[in-house]
Amino acid sequence: MKKTAKELLQSVSLKVTPARVALLETLHMSKYLLSAQDLYESLKKQGYHHNLSTVYRSLESLSEKKLINEVSLKIEEKKLYEFNHHSHHHFFVCEHCHKIEPINTCFIHSIEEALEEKHNFKIKHHNLELYGVCDDCDEDKQ
Repeated sequence: MKKTAKELLQSVSLKVTPARVALLETLHMSKYLLSAQDLYESLKKQGYHHNLSTVYRSLESLSEKKLINEVSLKIEEKKLYEFNHHSHHHFFVCEHCHKIEPINTCFIHSIEEALEEKHNFKIKHHNLELYGVCDDCDEDKQ
C-alpha cells in the first residue's frame, strides 16, 4: 500500500474510523479472500468491538469507493473481499476443498477485442473462475 489506510479513506472522502482503517489494513495484508465474518473475527481479535452489521456497512462503503473488491464465486454462498491492488486477475477454485488461487495473467483481452469487433459490442469488464481439483485433492495423483 503506497498510501496509508487513513490517506486512502481521505482520498475518497470516507470518514476515517479505526474500524475502516483496520479493515483496509487486514485486507491489504491478507493473501486470501476474506468473508465479512472473517473480517469481523479479525477485528475482534484486534480489540475492536463492532457488530457484524457495522462490518457489512463498512465493506459496502469501501467497495463502492473501489478501495476493496467484492468477489462472488459459484462455490461460495457468501461474498468474499480483497484489497483492490488494481491488478486484473481471475481465480482457480478447488471444488473439493474450496481453496481459491488467483490467476495473475489474463488471456481474455485478445478474445474480447475480437468479440467486440465481430459483434459491434463494447465489453466493460469480465469475470473468469476456473473450477476443478487442486493437487492436494487430486485422487488421480494419490
